[in-house]
Amino acid sequence: MTGNDEDDAAVAQKMIEGKTQQISSFRGDGAYDDFSLRESLGVSIQQIIPPPKDAVIHYDTKKKPLADYLIQRNQAVESIHEIGRKEWKINSEYHERSLNETVMFRYKTSFGGEMTTRKMEHQKTEVNIKCHILNTYRRQGMPIAYKVA
Repeated sequence: MTGNDEDDAAVAQKMIEGKTQQISSFRGDGAYDDFSLRESLGVSIQQIIPPPKDAVIHYDTKKKPLADYLIQRNQAVESIHEIGRKEWKINSEYHERSLNETVMFRYKTSFGGEMTTRKMEHQKTEVNIKCHILNTYRRQGMPIAYKVA
C-alpha cells in the first residue's frame, strides 16, 4: 500500500530489503528503472525493467569503474537498440508482470480503489481482508467470461 506521494522504486527497495536471497527475478515497468533499486537488486536477481527510450549505455571511466548492477541495464539498452522494445519485452518475458496488473484490476473492480478506513493500521487490515476474499473467489473457481454478440 502506497500513497500517491511515494515513489514506486523507493517503496520496492524497502520491500525487498533483507529478502534478496529469495528473489530470482524482478519485473517492473519503467518507474522501477532506478539506479538505487537496481543496486539493491544486485547481480544475482534478473532485472527485467525497461529503461527509458532515451537510455544510454554506461561505461567504465578512468575515475569510476562500471557498477555491477548496471550490467543488466546496459544489456537491456543494447538489446532494445538492436531488436526493438517490443521484441525485447517478448524475449525477456516482461509481460509476465501483467499478471500482477490483472490481480490489481480484479481487486479494484471488486472493492474500488479507495480505502474506507483512515488509519494506516486499519487500512492494512482492510487490505488483508479483501485479499483473503479475492483468494477465496479464486479457490472457488474463476468465472467463465466470454463476449456476447
